[in-house]
Amino acid sequence: MCAVSKSEMDLRDLTPQKDPKGGSPRTPPGGIRVSEYAEFPAAPTAAVHESGVWKVIACSSISALLAMTVAWFTAMQAKGISESELKAYVKEYSPYVFDKDNLARQQAAQDTEMGRIAGRQERVLERLGKIDELHVGYDRSIQDLYKKVDTITNYMEAEKTPKR
Repeated sequence: MCAVSKSEMDLRDLTPQKDPKGGSPRTPPGGIRVSEYAEFPAAPTAAVHESGVWKVIACSSISALLAMTVAWFTAMQAKGISESELKAYVKEYSPYVFDKDNLARQQAAQDTEMGRIAGRQERVLERLGKIDELHVGYDRSIQDLYKKVDTITNYMEAEKTPKR
């Protein structure tokens, strides 16, 4: 390491001030002013000119116009694939094309099976309708029998009692 004496070093610092509470030297409470250093001369504060706003508006509108021009030229370029190329690609590489016959057979088998199931369902519903009709008929015949039995029992009871 290179030893440098204090005289060779150019120390730029404020004069130390004592802390009111009896402490060590510190910087002033307002902070260090930049204008006190020779390296940082105070920059002149320029007032806001009205022309600055117009410059910003002009620059942003020119930038937008330039961006839209670039976007228009990019959009006008003929990139991509044509419809005929797409159809050729689909014909050549589509997995549906390879399995078309197999899928047609599967769909035909599904259709016939669905027809069978629909037929069975219709037959079951017809049988249930017939059973319901028979049930109503049986109920009527049972009611008729109850009425006949009731009439016979009433007649027999009437015969048992003596006549006056």
